[in-house]
Amino acid sequence: MGTVLLDWSVNAKVKSKISGTLTEFAVVAAIISLPIQAVFTYLLPLLTMVVLGIAACPSFKERFII
Repeated sequence: MGTVLLDWSVNAKVKSKISGTLTEFAVVAAIISLPIQAVFTYLLPLLTMVVLGIAACPSFKERFII
């Protein structure tokens, strides 16, 4: 963006929110595209990762749980 001189028009916070949202959509789309049998096969590891991820993220707990 520096070569076109549009740095003033790009807000880093907005860009971060957009990229985070698109990443979430990509992850959900990847999980939804799996066959049902594969989801059931890997359900326990997926749930374990979700629970450990929530437990390891203090900002999530502050924002949504407590």
